[in-house]
This record gives sequence, structure tokens and C-alpha cells, in this order.
Amino acid sequence: MLAGNLSWPLDPALRLQLSASLGQERALGAGLSYRLGSMSFGLQGKLGLFPLDGSLMGTWTWEEGPYGLRLEGWWTPGSTRLGLEGRYAFSLGVPQEVTLALGGYDRLPLEGQVLLEGKPVASARVVVPGMSTLTDGEGRFRIYLPREGGRVRILPPPGTLAFPLEVEADGRAPLRLELPPASALRLVCEGEGGRGAYLAAGMVAQVACGAQAVLPPGVYRVYPQALPGYQAREGDGEVLLKALEEKSLVLTFQKRPVEVLEEAAFRFIRFFPPKPAPGEEVRLEVGGVRGNLWLAWDGKTLAGTPQADGTLRFTFQVPWEAEKTLVLRLQGEGFSRELLLPLDEGRELLEVEVVPARASPGEEVEIKVRVRFPAEGVSLLLPTGEGLALALVGERTYGTRLLVDEKLAGLAEPLGTRRALVFKVVARQGQKLVEKRFRIFLP
Repeated sequence: MLAGNLSWPLDPALRLQLSASLGQERALGAGLSYRLGSMSFGLQGKLGLFPLDGSLMGTWTWEEGPYGLRLEGWWTPGSTRLGLEGRYAFSLGVPQEVTLALGGYDRLPLEGQVLLEGKPVASARVVVPGMSTLTDGEGRFRIYLPREGGRVRILPPPGTLAFPLEVEADGRAPLRLELPPASALRLVCEGEGGRGAYLAAGMVAQVACGAQAVLPPGVYRVYPQALPGYQAREGDGEVLLKALEEKSLVLTFQKRPVEVLEEAAFRFIRFFPPKPAPGEEVRLEVGGVRGNLWLAWDGKTLAGTPQADGTLRFTFQVPWEAEKTLVLRLQGEGFSRELLLPLDEGRELLEVEVVPARASPGEEVEIKVRVRFPAEGVSLLLPTGEGLALALVGERTYGTRLLVDEKLAGLAEPLGTRRALVFKVVARQGQKLVEKRFRIFLP
């Protein structure tokens, strides 16, 4: 069947329509439609060619707001019909809770408020997966979170002394988010030979002369940095940074006296290991020492006296929270020298040795754990879920002998073409726990 329609506007309110069809039904049609305000009129005629017949239809429609009325009339050679239709349109608001319960949204509305020191933060950016928005003047926001929940990241406005915040949310309750406050410190260097300073308070920040650092509030140990042949007049010191405070720190630098340079010359200064992990115990050896020395770091101080050969040894533990580089200060009578100890944050603090590494059911294995920090206890977690305390068998070494019985062997996990028992050792120092997993392979 082939059909076509043509609609042609005669003026803005009047339109002419023509139609034709070929196939089982062969017919020609014509119509006029006219609209006047809330009313419209229509007249349409149709002439069938084979067989010869025809029809005529007229409509009158009135619409005003939610009300509507429609009158229709049809005429054919064999019948006449009239139709009248009334309409009233209305809508009902469905509570959002009902829509959510029926699974109508793939995202949930999340509301909250962003604060800094208890005060609203305007124009903070709130970011969720696939969407972001800004807080209003009262620090409030509304955003849509995926139904399964997700991470919400808050970015403070530019120029605000605060750090970003990231939390996990499920959208079930409004959030009240306190941005971590920050402080700003500008370093002013006077005199000559100044390079900057290290600020240490659990973390270490390097600030160049004339630069500004944004740091968490707290008390910072200040280690001045001078060019070769120069030193800070004040030496090491402390600075207190309060929340939301902007402060300037003034350091004065000067040429270093020649006699101090000669007195501070040592045969060697070496660390064991040379690149420890945070939390690891380290030994510092200084050769060619003539008198007592003090080693200071992170608010702690050790005193030492050299041996007969002029070698002095310090043993200390790297702070758990240290990152990248630990700044130490070696001091004596008339001199002070800064030492930088690079850290390897990926270095493991537990070393496990199993002899033999492959055991059959009924065979006994020896397990030794070497700890690189002063642990207060080491335990072994078995695949059964039981815990076993290890005995101290040497310096920083804990161990036990374990029988691989049939019950234990039955808990082996497939690993490629072999099976293995998975164990975990846990070393404790105060509230700090260090864990390491290892395997014993079965035939």
C-alpha cells in the first residue's frame, strides 16, 4: 500500500490538508482545520474510488486549563453518528520515599552541610561519582548519589585555609562535614646564605625562603637550611601554628665561623640500614668524634659518648608517621649539623623464614619471624582461625615449631597445580600492628 499526506498553512490559524492512498483502498481526501483561541474546528472529507463511496467528519474542540470538551460527527452514505467527550486532567504528587522504595531512581538525593571550625563554608565543591555541585551561603548542598552509595569529596573554596575531606556515604541520612582546618606559614629569610627550613611535626615539610606552606595546625620543630659556609643565627627552634592562622617566621642567616667547620668534620657518618622504613629501628655511627654528641629528631633527644676509637653509635626508631625523609640534628659543643635520612615506605618490617618451605602431612616445620622494630609481641594466625604466640628465640627474632597434621592440611587452598596453607604473622608495638602473610606448600 502507498499513501501520502500534504499539510499546507493558509494563514496562522487555518490549515489545508490533502491525502491520497493506493493499494487495497484507493481514496482521495481533503480537510480544513481552524483554531480560534481555546476552540478549534475541523472538517475532513474522503472519497473512495474503487468501490465508489465517501465519508465526511467534522469536529469541534474546546480546552481551558484542566477542562476539555470535544464534539464529533461522522457521515457515510449508510449511517450518521455523533460523539461527545468531556475531559478533566489532574495530577497527584507521589512522596519521594514511595518512588525510591519502588526503585524509581538510580540515584538517591544526598543533603548535607559543610563547616569549618563550626561555621558554614560557601562555594565549597562537593563531588560524587559522575556529578558535582557547590554549597550555598549556609554551606548546604543537595546532590544525587548512586543508589549503592559512594565516596563524597569536599574541596574547600580557593583561598580557604582548609584541607579537602573525603567520606563514605549511603545517602540515608544528611551529612554534617567538618573540613580539616589548616594554617599558613610564610618563611622570611634575613641576612645572607639562607636557603629555607624543614618543619617537622610527625610529617616533614620543606619551605624555601620567601615561600608559603599550608600545614595542619600544631607545634613544629624548625630546622633552618643554609647554603654551604653559612648557618642560621638562631639555630633550631619551634613555631606554634593555630587553626586558620597566617603567620610569618623570620630566620636570620650569617657566615659560619671557620673553627666550627673544622670541629664538625667527622671521618664518617653512616646509617644502618641506609634507607629504612617508617617504624624501623636504625643504628647511626659517627666516626672521629672528640666529645659528647646529641641526636635530636621529632621532639626526641639521645645523648652519646664516643668509644676509645672515636666512634659513637646511636640506636633510634623512625617515627611510624614519618614520610619520605626524616630530618635529624647532630649537635655538640659549638656546632650543629643536620642529617637527612631517606625512607623506603615500601620496605617490609617483617621477614618470615619457613624450614622446610614444602611440608607433607605429619611433618613438622620451623617458623622464624625477624622483626625490624622493637615489637612487644608476635603471634601466628593459623588457617583454622586460631592464634599462636611466638617465642623470642634471638635478637628481634621470634619462632615456633608447627606440626602439619591432617586437619591443618585439609585447609590447604589450590594455587595453580599445587596446594598451600596460608598463614599470617602479626607483630605489635603499642596500638600499632604490622602484618605479613606467607604460605607453606604441600605436595
